[in-house]
Parts: sequence; structure tokens; C-alpha cells
Amino acid sequence: MNKHNIWLWCIGVMLLLVAASMHSCASKLKEQERRDVRKYESTIGSVIDIAKDEQQHYYPVILFFKPDSQKVYYKAKREAHIKPRYKIGDVIQLQYDLINTEDVYLIQDKSFEISFLRIAGSVFLVLGLVTIGAEWWRVRRIRQLIKNGLKVMSVFHSVGMEPASKWLGGVRYVVYTKSEHETAGIKNTSYRSHALNFDPSPRLAAGRPVYVFIDAKNPEHYFVDLAFLGI
Repeated sequence: MNKHNIWLWCIGVMLLLVAASMHSCASKLKEQERRDVRKYESTIGSVIDIAKDEQQHYYPVILFFKPDSQKVYYKAKREAHIKPRYKIGDVIQLQYDLINTEDVYLIQDKSFEISFLRIAGSVFLVLGLVTIGAEWWRVRRIRQLIKNGLKVMSVFHSVGMEPASKWLGGVRYVVYTKSEHETAGIKNTSYRSHALNFDPSPRLAAGRPVYVFIDAKNPEHYFVDLAFLGI
């Protein structure tokens, strides 16, 4: 009998993978910042002109000075944009390679991106762990009921429908059974199965025997065994 909701396990694993991916991206961005600090010289420059590239995108031309006071003019074509994002006179922080002054990067604060990835990754991590944990606990409780619970014979009564999800729509099906007599002082004689993704009505005849496993200490906890349906 397959008691696992495979789709819940898959969602949980996917959430964990997304969380791991976000934390990995945050770590890579942080490590890139550290490498840039070690490799490049930091300085400030001034935008002295706004030029256009072949695609008619605007980019700034920046003047900065090396430690020996040598002037360097840098065309920041990597910063090209449809609309000008800089204006003449803007002061910009940048990093450059002392040996290759064409290797220049404008310093961009990545703390927001890093914080966002870490926070979002933590949220996905918690959601993934909660999803997997809840499903694991459900399956464990069912196994305990089958192993230690009171086995009661009931009979098929009817099939009901309930909304599958208020976001996705659709319906799911539940099986209702009844036992004709009280068992071991348990007054509850009506039982409801877990939700199914298909209509089991064609495979259930009136009066079909269905076993129910009940927690004798807490009769509200029970499991309707639908293994004969192949689930």
C-alpha cells in the first residue's frame, strides 16, 4: 500500500533545491566581491561624456587617475543602456587592474541582492522542511496505526467530493464507510478516508468490506485502508 503523497514529497524536495540554489548564488556573489577587492585597485572617477554604441545605447566615458597621477579614460560600454543612466559630472566608484587598465568594473553594491537571496532561500528552506516533515509525520502515524491500532471491519457507504484547492480548483474524492456495531467501546461507527485524486466509485460496490485502523486511546485518529484500490 502506497501511503505517500508523492507530489508533496516532490514539492518539498523542489523547495529545498530552490533554497540551496539561492544560498549558493548568494555565496558566489559574496565570494566574487572578496576576489574583486583582492585583485583590483579601487578608486573614483568622473563622467566626462555620454557616448553611444552601435546599437544606439548610451554609456558613460569616465576619467580616473592611477596612483602615479596618470590619466585613464574608460569607455564603460558594459554599462550601455537604452536610456542614459549617468550624466556628465557624476562621480563613480570603480575598480581596475593596475596592469591592464582596460579591465575596469564599476562598483555596484550587491548587498541587497545577497540579502534577498539569503532571506528568500531561508524561507524556501523552511517551507521545504515543513512540507517534508508534515508528510513524514503523516506516513509515520499511519504506519503506527496499522501496526498498533485496533483493526475494525466497516463497509463502504458512499463517495463524497471536496474542493482540491482554492487556487488550482478541481475536486478530490473521499470514501465514507460505516461499521454496524461498536467495537471495544468505540462509539464512532462512521469513517472518512483521506482525499483521493480520482473517483473510486466504479470500483466500490455497496457493502464492500473496508478495514479501518483506529487509535484505541484516541478514536478520532484512524486510517481507512484503501489498499484494494491500488493506492
